[in-house]
Amino acid sequence: MRIVFCNKISPLEFLANKGFGSKKDNNISLDNKAADTSLPDVCGIYGEAFINMQANTVLFDEAVFNLASSLLELSDEEFNNLDIKQTYGKDDFIEKILSLTEGVPEKERQSACGYFGFELYQNEENPTGFSILGYPVNPADNAVFTEIKDLKTKEVINRLQPEAAKFLDNNPVVCNNKNIEKELNRIVKIFPELRVLIGKKQHKNHDFDVMKHSLKVMQKIVQNPEFEKLNESDKAILLTASLFHDIRKTEGMRDPNHALKGAIDARYITKKLKLTYAEEGKLYSLIKNHGWLNYVNRTKTRDEEREAQKAAAFNMRRGNLFEMMKIFTEADLKSTKNSDASYVKHREKFEAHSNAISKYICELQIFSS
Repeated sequence: MRIVFCNKISPLEFLANKGFGSKKDNNISLDNKAADTSLPDVCGIYGEAFINMQANTVLFDEAVFNLASSLLELSDEEFNNLDIKQTYGKDDFIEKILSLTEGVPEKERQSACGYFGFELYQNEENPTGFSILGYPVNPADNAVFTEIKDLKTKEVINRLQPEAAKFLDNNPVVCNNKNIEKELNRIVKIFPELRVLIGKKQHKNHDFDVMKHSLKVMQKIVQNPEFEKLNESDKAILLTASLFHDIRKTEGMRDPNHALKGAIDARYITKKLKLTYAEEGKLYSLIKNHGWLNYVNRTKTRDEEREAQKAAAFNMRRGNLFEMMKIFTEADLKSTKNSDASYVKHREKFEAHSNAISKYICELQIFSS
């Protein structure tokens, strides 16, 4: 499957025009705009990819459950020894883009990269000196190209196109566990946006890159006995959230706004799946609120703590969302390091805050019933 653009702008340009760009981020306005996301909006970006929503959903669900089953079989030591790469690595791709655009003015280079759905920004945490913002795609709709007036930009795009195809279409994921390798390749065929997570460095508190951390979260989710109590829809949403929850993390550094930005991006990207309105809402809320424990823990007084707990309760008040979030948060804590050290450190506060928030949610649900 290849994404085809119906309109004349790239996904990155669309998000920027909507006010979702990194320089315009504002938590309140982003959240309101994301709530208004509609399928026609997204079809304007991704076009014909959405004809296959049902097929995508069946294939993705099968792949993600198979992936979770394979991860469940691994010990912590076996997981830590997983080696996940792409044949054409993300940093190799960045280096090639920089080489092909050497001497090209910055604005022109970004316009050419924007055609493929991403930008390069300077980042000392990456060995190339640059990181990717956005999600590389390989447009198949020639109308997008013909609309570009600047001949120099077209020339650069033509130079970059083989590299985009190589990175996206002819680039197997390689893993020393063949079952995991198989399912990851099935998943990135539907969601090539996830490719940028492989080899994406996290800040120093983490032992894994973003992709491996996300898979560790998935493993710890399915290891939790509470996971088996969920219905199949909630299981699928929780596993999907594990893959997408850190999709907007800034490479190599702390990024306090990544949860909200990631929730918005994931809401657009997963329009390729045939999710119900309730499933979309749960996926968005799980990703957006997955940093709730940090938010509550950073309060300085008891009154501030209570207000933070109430705010978290309000954000996760619907149905069994917070029960799902507790599974998610425990898994996330257990996936920071190559052991459960972070979970052990924060367990007492996690349980105390969870109990308080659960009580507030009960009060809210009784009041609204």
